[in-house]
Amino acid sequence: MHERLLLFFLVLFSSTVARAQVSFPVRNLGASDASFFHGHLVSSLWESFAKRDLNGDGDRADSVVQIEDLKSGDVTNLGLTGSRGRLSGADKFTIDVREAQQGKDLNDDGDLEDTVLHIHDVPSGTTTNLKLAVQQYAAFKQSERFGVYGVHEGWQGRDLNGDGAVHEIQVILDLATGELQIVPYILQWRWISGSWFVGLAIESPPNADPQDLNGDGDVADHLKYVRDLSTGQGRILEFADPGNRWPYPISGHWLVLEVPEKEQGEQDLNGDGDIDDTIIVVHDLSTDTTLDLRLAGRFQGIFGDWLAFQVSEESERRDLNGDGDASDLVLHVHDLSRGKTTSLGLAADILGLRLCQDQDLASAECRQQTWIPLSVSESAQGEDLNGDGDASDPVVHVYDVLQERTTNLRLVASPRLVDSRYMTLAVRESAQGSDLNGDGDLDDDTAHIYDHVSGAVTNLGLAAPWILPFERHVVLGVLEEKQGNEDLNGDGDRQDSVQHIHTLASGRTTNLGVAGFVTPLFDEWLHLSVSEGAQGAKDLDGNGVLRGDVTHYHDLASGKTANLRIAEYIGAAPPTESSGDWFLAWANESIEIKDLNGDGNLDGWIAQLVDASDAFGSLRFTRGDCDSGGDTEGITDPVFLLGHLFLGGPVPSCRASCDADRDGAVGITDAVYTLNHFFLGGAPLPSPFPRCGPSAVASDEALGCETPKQCPGEEHA
Repeated sequence: MHERLLLFFLVLFSSTVARAQVSFPVRNLGASDASFFHGHLVSSLWESFAKRDLNGDGDRADSVVQIEDLKSGDVTNLGLTGSRGRLSGADKFTIDVREAQQGKDLNDDGDLEDTVLHIHDVPSGTTTNLKLAVQQYAAFKQSERFGVYGVHEGWQGRDLNGDGAVHEIQVILDLATGELQIVPYILQWRWISGSWFVGLAIESPPNADPQDLNGDGDVADHLKYVRDLSTGQGRILEFADPGNRWPYPISGHWLVLEVPEKEQGEQDLNGDGDIDDTIIVVHDLSTDTTLDLRLAGRFQGIFGDWLAFQVSEESERRDLNGDGDASDLVLHVHDLSRGKTTSLGLAADILGLRLCQDQDLASAECRQQTWIPLSVSESAQGEDLNGDGDASDPVVHVYDVLQERTTNLRLVASPRLVDSRYMTLAVRESAQGSDLNGDGDLDDDTAHIYDHVSGAVTNLGLAAPWILPFERHVVLGVLEEKQGNEDLNGDGDRQDSVQHIHTLASGRTTNLGVAGFVTPLFDEWLHLSVSEGAQGAKDLDGNGVLRGDVTHYHDLASGKTANLRIAEYIGAAPPTESSGDWFLAWANESIEIKDLNGDGNLDGWIAQLVDASDAFGSLRFTRGDCDSGGDTEGITDPVFLLGHLFLGGPVPSCRASCDADRDGAVGITDAVYTLNHFFLGGAPLPSPFPRCGPSAVASDEALGCETPKQCPGEEHA
């Protein structure tokens, strides 16, 4: 099953969540595994629930992969026992099939002990057995159409890479063609990014003959192996690696190397007269050329065409930050496109920046960042940077890489970027020496918002150590006992962490009256987990007991809250997905006190298919797509709207999509709003934007839309 995001907060919920509730129609799938793919539902249906043998092995004890077309309702039984794998793309997805339950040797190794990789092509309805034994969910990572598996040759029953020994090796799958590429070297680490695969090759792997891969006369090194996925060609980079870099610093076609001089044939790579340093080297994967920055450094991060690293004053034997000593690590930024290195003159670390090489990074968070937050050490810098009278704090600064300018925010805080403009800050009162939320003490972490366009820092005045940015909002977990012992969710106590929403465009903060789990879904929709006990002892899921946490969805745009009437279990609930009008939720049999898959036990999480169309409205459109052409980036939609308004042009088939500023009317201001966003850097259009999605806003419903309910080809996760 593919990767999903699940973020949890401390749970205790209030009665205010119950307002404006609408229940979802829910269908029990009787499946232990389910996900969406291009308008289809892929699930592993229990035969005990279906009451028939679905894979032809003579029993009813297996979970068998099914595909349901959500539009037509047609269901196809693939007859394979297993579950959807982690890789998908090019209208295909992988399936991990278990031989033991299938009753067949699927990889021809003479046993029934393996999980064997298959690919299913949705348009043709064909499934191909790749005869590759893998661990279930073993795919390491996917980049576009390629994915990487760690495969043990022992499972396969043969030597796959031709070295005469049995190892765990790396196999690259091309989803478009089904081709398997065998990596010839034994790798300690591996990474895939864009069209490049990088791993750490070992000169002396276990149970294999050693090789001197970099020609330095020994077989004790670790070296980078690089493979161009588009051509299938691989090569060894002849630079020794310290062997502890994880993950690999890759951005686009740039690869950063930390090269120990002693392991590189005892060469003095930075010209300082010794061989004791680790040198920063940049390799251009597209041209196979290498740049030695000739600086002894420690990698910090790579983002777009910029590389940040710390340079050791001790190794360089000079004072780089002007504090009179030579014992600091001083931050530098190298512009990879221009070949220019800039010293910031600060003993600093990058923090709060999600880098494109982070393994768990959502694709939306991976972007080229033109400014970076820094933590500058007062003690290493030798000065009081936040004006509190001491020199012992780490103080937040911002460096603008385009303007080559550093700004001291004079705050001790934990930052986290929201997007290319905003950053959240949890500011520590004790380090600042001031009461920032007005409760009379100095022991809180208080939420602030930094706007890079204006340079302004706004204090929200809320004790919120948990801050979660998403889309155009920020979720704040506000502690009642830290907020002047104020009861923020109306439950009569002051012990909760109550969720608030701060909208960045308006600057407005709204108390949801909810203390507990909040998970962003998409656009302005939130997943809430409501505790029946903290909800005034109400039976929210109708199962007759008051011990569960019940799934709700909340739409910030319309203010509606919908109760799915499905229990959750704190800290263990599988994640939720959506696709068009549909959601997946997960019911726990032990909490529901109901056998949901027909196996006679109450020990599983069983998928529930939820129809959200009646709860959150039937409108599906992309705001700004006034001509219904499917594309909002350009001038055609404003021209279409102005032609309709003033030249007698065609009537829009979806008037709600023409209301670009969501003020409830269609007029010239909408054309101006759209042009301002796309061409002058103005505020983004309200949801649903930039992708097709639902709207339950009353003004959109009044304007109307004739487009189909489901967004074509659109998936939300």
